[in-house]
Amino acid sequence: MNDHFEKMVAETKFVVEATDNEMQSFWEKFSTEAMHPRPEFNKYKWEQINPGYVETVGELAGFPVCISVFWFRINGVTVMFYDATSRVVDHQMIEEWLDKHCAPRWDKGTRLARCNSNNFHHVLNYVDREEDR
Repeated sequence: MNDHFEKMVAETKFVVEATDNEMQSFWEKFSTEAMHPRPEFNKYKWEQINPGYVETVGELAGFPVCISVFWFRINGVTVMFYDATSRVVDHQMIEEWLDKHCAPRWDKGTRLARCNSNNFHHVLNYVDREEDR
């Protein structure tokens, strides 16, 4: 990992497994900068921190296992989005890599701050709860 990547991993407060399309949908639904905002949903300021990285987390059958990684600050909270994008994917290998390198906790340290796109509401809950930060 390069220095900027390591710095961003250290700042990460929540990790989300999401495709590019899912990230775009979250931004469109929840960002104050959305093209067609609805005040009841679009209340989160999103700041994109990087143009994206590809990180190799291991190798399987001679092929690299890679994830695409993007960081955003949502109301000032650093959130890492990742997606398995290589030719071969080993989800257990990715989970183990995340456990080793980027495993923030929330809910007073009782839960791993990681979810898939179906549970993105956990991120918004974290952002809204001051006591977790």
